[in-house]
Amino acid sequence: KTVWFPAGRYLVSDPILLYPEVHLQGENNQNTQLFQANHTPSKLCLLRLTDSLGQTGASLGDNIAHLPVNQSVCDLNLHVQNATQIVLLERPNQIEFINCWFSSAWTGPTVTPGTEVTGVTIQSLGAFVYGDVWLNNCKFTNMEWAMYCDQNIENIHILNTSFNNLYLGVITSGSPGPVHVKVQN
Repeated sequence: KTVWFPAGRYLVSDPILLYPEVHLQGENNQNTQLFQANHTPSKLCLLRLTDSLGQTGASLGDNIAHLPVNQSVCDLNLHVQNATQIVLLERPNQIEFINCWFSSAWTGPTVTPGTEVTGVTIQSLGAFVYGDVWLNNCKFTNMEWAMYCDQNIENIHILNTSFNNLYLGVITSGSPGPVHVKVQN
């Protein structure tokens, strides 16, 4: 299933839930913008993975729901004003971002603890290993961290991607932290 976003600016008031086997497709990342509203009740994120029953977080996969799998986001500009994460990937499996632009209202150069904005946060939420995350031909600008992962995630590929006006770029840590992380231009 593909959700098509023609060129335009879309004001988002709640996190967009990306269901399994769903693909978000914009016209291009210059003219198709998903913009978080300032009054958004949940400052958690703009886009978030969900299972087949719409469950998120620790509830992913409960009640025999299908976990997030085979999803893509292409040709979109994702911008937040006051969220802590632009995209939250919990238990990801085969997800790709192609030609996406991630940005926030952060102007730098200082970071206020507790208000950091992260472009993509990846979490496994437990002992199972998830992964196969692709960021290809993307742009991260005006945020503290481009990507953050401190959990058991495998195969993160960041290819042909630019980083501009960031406090830190890609952060991987933890025990066990992510394995097979590739950053290549």
